[in-house]
Amino acid sequence: MVPASLTGQKLLDLLKRTGAAVPDLAILAEALDGAIEAAGAERGFLFRIRRGGGFRVLIARDSFGNRVADPEGRMSHHAVRKAMESGEAQAVCGARRDRRYGTEEGQRMGRQPASILVLPLRLAARAEAGVYLDHRFQSLREGTAARAVLDGWAALLALQLQARERERLLARSAPGGPPRRAGGIQAESMSNNRPAAVLRRPSGAEEGEAACRGRPSLPEGPSLPQELHGFFAASPDMLDLADTASLLGRSDLPVVISGETGTGKEVLAKAIHLASPRAAHPFLVVACGGMPDGLLESELFGHVRGAYTGAEQDRDGLLVQADGGTVLLDEVGDMSPALQQKLLRVLEDGQVRPLGGKAIRKVDVRIISSTQRNMEKLLDSGSFRKDLYYRLRGTVLVVPPLRERREEIIPLAERFLERAARAAGRQGPRLSEAARRRLCAYSWPGNVRELENECRRLSVLEEAVIEEAGLSPFLKGSGKASGRGAPVPGDLDLASAVQAVEKETVARALARSAGNRSRAAQLLGITRKALYRRIARFGL
Repeated sequence: MVPASLTGQKLLDLLKRTGAAVPDLAILAEALDGAIEAAGAERGFLFRIRRGGGFRVLIARDSFGNRVADPEGRMSHHAVRKAMESGEAQAVCGARRDRRYGTEEGQRMGRQPASILVLPLRLAARAEAGVYLDHRFQSLREGTAARAVLDGWAALLALQLQARERERLLARSAPGGPPRRAGGIQAESMSNNRPAAVLRRPSGAEEGEAACRGRPSLPEGPSLPQELHGFFAASPDMLDLADTASLLGRSDLPVVISGETGTGKEVLAKAIHLASPRAAHPFLVVACGGMPDGLLESELFGHVRGAYTGAEQDRDGLLVQADGGTVLLDEVGDMSPALQQKLLRVLEDGQVRPLGGKAIRKVDVRIISSTQRNMEKLLDSGSFRKDLYYRLRGTVLVVPPLRERREEIIPLAERFLERAARAAGRQGPRLSEAARRRLCAYSWPGNVRELENECRRLSVLEEAVIEEAGLSPFLKGSGKASGRGAPVPGDLDLASAVQAVEKETVARALARSAGNRSRAAQLLGITRKALYRRIARFGL
């Protein structure tokens, strides 16, 4: 364990060197190393609070200066929450005896950390970042001298983060955008040594700055439809989802995407892949539902010749074929318990053994899973292994059904009509007002996929203007084909009614919070960015 006096001297040396230096991640990493030494910690994590809730790890290192993979799974979220809510340091010596301070890593390994220390960092007037230190096997260093040095490292980290924020704001306000510095600032990846990826792939200093800033800020104005590598977003919730997908592209964090059939889970998964450093490598989909165990095992892991009847030659599985890329486990909740166990082993050691073979292949693959099933019920019933789920669930994204984002129906329909017309070499048709109202009034149980199929059917009509009469019978409410849509008079347009209720609810939240937008967003259960979009859209 390094003496506190030595770490204090390192602090003084670094303070001298940073006086006129441009703030960058190298200085932050060195300061975090100093805090780890001062506390006698095994690991340290520098994190920043997200505006919409939760936190994002900027740097994760161990006492040897190595990067730590999957930092959020190794941290006690309860300890972070207590420290940030109180604004005071949280020291936990008996973390193993209190289940509230457990971590996902501790649950997997059967050994929770022995000691934890979380230091909030105040940027401007409030705690917006923090330092998380822990040791899995022994207590952290105590004593006045050690704490004084540790507070010094924390203060230096806060100053550096503030300097970075000022530099970012200055660069944003300067003509021509952010300056390009040689080398740039490169954010540490959460789980590997690949450079972080950013939306639209800027290069040089712009790439590093964007990777460290967190969620990209948007102007407070009407939200325009956006597209992230084919993932279309026009509603506040979907725009937030696109932002999150862009951020997830910068790490190898496993993702579970939940949502009804046809909502666009695979499109979102591919967008995350294309926003990542793995974009140049394959994105492959494994359909886990409705496939016999033997066939699914062969699809995933491959097989050797003679492994089963009909296996006439060796074949690599999709996990090997996607090496360096991403595999989407579609409908992972349908996977049998036997295959769940084999998949868990692959995820733990990164090694694949083909069916009937002895040779082992090492693979580097990011796993994204999708499901329309209630995974909590599957876990409670024992149908799905908890240890596998916690491996797959680095974070969960929920894609809302189309009926809950009706403001996207018309933009999506126009997009699908234009795409179909372009493929046929003609100009896209226009939707009449009556047809628009009817599309918005329908519940779309098949979600975006059903809407796309309807638009493809409409494009075949080759009409310049699509009238209500040209829509499918179930959309017009006639016949017994579906019973899922019902005629709605123009003065009872459901989309308008939903928007009116939403506007009133947002206005009430703003009134109850006395105009405090952060508090209003908490009352509504949405991010502050989503609230800003609604305020602009409704003119509040």
